[in-house]
Formats: sequence, C-alpha cells, structure tokens
Amino acid sequence: MSTTPFNDTFLRDWFFTSFTNSFLQNDIISTMGTGPFAAYDFDQFLHRKHLIPHEVLPNTNILVIGTENWDTNKLTSLLVMRYDKSLKIYSQEMFLMYLANNLDPYDNLDVMTLLSKDHPVFIFIAKMNIKWSENSFTWPSTVAYRGNGSLSIYAPANGLLSHLGYKVGKSGLSIIGRRRILDQVFSSELPLVVSADYMQQWDRPESKERLKKLADSIAAFCRNIKRRYADNGEAINDWEQDLEYLHQKYYLSRFSFQWPLTE
Repeated sequence: MSTTPFNDTFLRDWFFTSFTNSFLQNDIISTMGTGPFAAYDFDQFLHRKHLIPHEVLPNTNILVIGTENWDTNKLTSLLVMRYDKSLKIYSQEMFLMYLANNLDPYDNLDVMTLLSKDHPVFIFIAKMNIKWSENSFTWPSTVAYRGNGSLSIYAPANGLLSHLGYKVGKSGLSIIGRRRILDQVFSSELPLVVSADYMQQWDRPESKERLKKLADSIAAFCRNIKRRYADNGEAINDWEQDLEYLHQKYYLSRFSFQWPLTE
C-alpha cells in the first residue's frame, strides 16, 4: 500500500495543516478501533481540528471506526439504539476524505461502495442485513433486534392510524382499504387526534416529514410484534406490504436516499 495522507500520520498532519472545520459542528462523533491510525492519535488529530470525539453514546450519529480492535458488542448496541435514527459509519480513511473536500461519501453510492469494500466493519454490518443511511432521513427498518427488552417505542394506544380505521391481520382491512387510508394520511389534512403536539409530528400533507412519520409508525408496529415472538405473521406481512407500497408510490418518485432492507 502506498503512503498517503489517509494512512500516514506525518503526511496527514501536513496535508491538513490549513484545514478549518466549518461543518459537522452539530454532530455527535464517536470513534472506535485502530487502523490505519492508533485510536489515541486519531482522537488527538480530531481535537486539533476542533472536532470532539466521544465514546459511543446513544445519540452518536457519526461513528469513525478503524480496521481492527473495534468492539462488536458496542457496535451492535449502537446499531440497535439508532435503528430508526440517523447513523453514518465511516472508516478512518473515509472520514479524512470527507474532511478534506467536504463531500460526504454517503451522497454517492458508487463512491461509498468502493470505499467500504473489504473493510471489516462494513462486512460485519452487511452480515446483519443493515445498509447505510444517506443524507436525508433514515427510512425505518422492520428488523427487530431481540435484546434485553429495554428498548421501547412510544405510540398512543389510539393514534391517528387507528382513529382512521387502519387495521391489519386476520380481522383487518383488505389491502385496498388499508391503502386508501395510507393515501389519505399522506395527501390530506388530518383530524386532531391525541393532542396538538402529537399532530405536529405529522407535519404538512405530502411532505417528507409526513411520509417519514407514516412509515416510522408502521415499522414500529411491526418491530414491536416481532420482539414479542407473537404469532402474527399475517399482520407483519400486511405492514411490510404497506411499507413497500409507500416506498413504490411516494418515496421513489420524490426522494433519493438509500433504501434499507426490511427482512
């Protein structure tokens, strides 16, 4: 391997001499592992560039990880904590490239694929059927990680979808009936349900925020059932079909971030 500013300490410090950080100030950046740079050296470099590296935290939204000596348990816990939130994982080299030109590899699928190829952490993540998110909101996954049971999701017992008659499973609506309600929720003004604060989460008709809230809700229902080992295969199938319907009808025509797996 040739010596470059992205794998050699001396060249790195020389290359970034005049670097002034003007972005990433609102992100929670955590680091883990070594390679090509030692963990302490890399953290000190970030400090010198006015970026504060942390231990892995529940609100970490950027993780910079080395090629070795990273903790699989900590990584898995972070993926669980951030399963429906934004999380971007970079190798040390990828993150330095991002700092160098202010172009996020996540904005270009081909670049991301080349830079992540053969890196141990991305191989590990791929085996978990988790794909990276991009620079828009993270589309919710219906994957249910069965841990210690401490994860919980707040959802009103009689939320908007229930109020409008949305119901899945053996006693639920037909596929036509469910999709009529989903179309109504995405495209129309909504009635006041639960509280004004709750309704603010649904934002404007046909907005990205409206689609996100709708998909988040359905994915959360599905995950919660899966965690209980409940025999609700028909309901799970209905929810996942409805997510795919939203993906095909609304997401593909308006948004361009990476779509995650749902199995």
